[in-house]
Amino acid sequence: MAGWWAWVQRHLDRRGWTPSDLARHAGINRSIIGRWRDGAQPEVRTARALAVALGRPVLEVLVAAELLTPEEAGVTGVTVVEAAQMSDGELLAELAARLHQAALQGETGLRLTETTVEDRAEGKAPTRARRSRSRPRG
Repeated sequence: MAGWWAWVQRHLDRRGWTPSDLARHAGINRSIIGRWRDGAQPEVRTARALAVALGRPVLEVLVAAELLTPEEAGVTGVTVVEAAQMSDGELLAELAARLHQAALQGETGLRLTETTVEDRAEGKAPTRARRSRSRPRG
């Protein structure tokens, strides 16, 4: 389970959290986290709480905890990339794709035009996102 604790510690470090912070955010006892550091395997219940606290997919946490194999989780051949590891261009492309998909599904909220995404990818001064209106003014 050394791999499990290394995974947890990596996520703590990325957030600047202590084990106590994690316990508070996950709603679990601090002693559970101490047992993980000592090599104990998490229970599914605490792995789920950890996933929620860290904003990670439950399957990712269950695989990291070795409660499921990647094959059992159906994640073979999938590489999870942290946003911090992506270039600005890759992040902007992902954002543009998600906003486009949301627009196709009729969701309202912030939208960026293609020009805005291109300008930002080229390092030009950012323009403000526009909030779409769900109903006309009147």
